[in-house]
Amino acid sequence: MGQTKNHKRLVAAKSPPSVYEIAALLDGEPGALGRVVVLTAQRAVLIGTGLYFAGIRDKQLALGALYGSVAVTLWIAAGFALEGREEGDS
Repeated sequence: MGQTKNHKRLVAAKSPPSVYEIAALLDGEPGALGRVVVLTAQRAVLIGTGLYFAGIRDKQLALGALYGSVAVTLWIAAGFALEGREEGDS
């Protein structure tokens, strides 16, 4: 405890913007939550496009795209949180 969080140092060069923004959110950077929400929504559109071409329609399409995108965001955040914890960050 008492250490400064710096998850952004764990981001590899040329990572997607969402990875950087999730690290910024975990570091408590102002405005990061809004940017993560926007990037999660953008990812949901891409996932939804794939689901549409796979034949999924209507409510299942929207929910599947949203849940899938949120799951990716949470997975990345968990990875940063666990990696930071292993390195002694709190």
